[in-house]
Amino acid sequence: MSLLFNLDKKNQTSTKAVEGVHYKLLKDGHGVEHRILNLENEVLCPRFGIVELEPLKTSNRHRHQNNISFRVIRDKEFDVLVGIPLGIDSKTKNIIWQKINVIEGEVLDLSIPANAMRWAVIKRSHFFVDSPNYNQGTKAAYKAVDKEREAEVFNLERRVKRKAVDIAEALFGEELMDYGRNCGYEH
Repeated sequence: MSLLFNLDKKNQTSTKAVEGVHYKLLKDGHGVEHRILNLENEVLCPRFGIVELEPLKTSNRHRHQNNISFRVIRDKEFDVLVGIPLGIDSKTKNIIWQKINVIEGEVLDLSIPANAMRWAVIKRSHFFVDSPNYNQGTKAAYKAVDKEREAEVFNLERRVKRKAVDIAEALFGEELMDYGRNCGYEH
């Protein structure tokens, strides 16, 4: 009987979270402390870049868009709540969470603090493909494209190609033939 309840440590996904680094404590109106993802940590909530949210499954019909919304999720990696707390409800004394709407093709500028927090919550949700909390059964799954990073890579590749062309144009005679052979040209 003890074999049925033996939990293997390898199958557990939560990581040792550190207070003040990975999470902060927030008390609700009942005095219960909740562990909430630390959105002030720039590793968990980056403050630079431009991210475009793209759905993995798209539909041509306008009524079947991949727009989703949620308020808070439980993170499997750190065993914390992930959401943007707005305050405490005076009647129920529960935490009020900001509603996160993920819209198809939405672009988030992470230099804006509200967008950075939304992105930190979205990227740990079960709707985001690279999230530790991703649920494969989710109908509306999203991926992110960092437009700023793509532009940097494109610019770097363009500079490398330009430098290669400048070097090739400076060569002549036997040096040019050797360069061509090194690049894979026979003649």
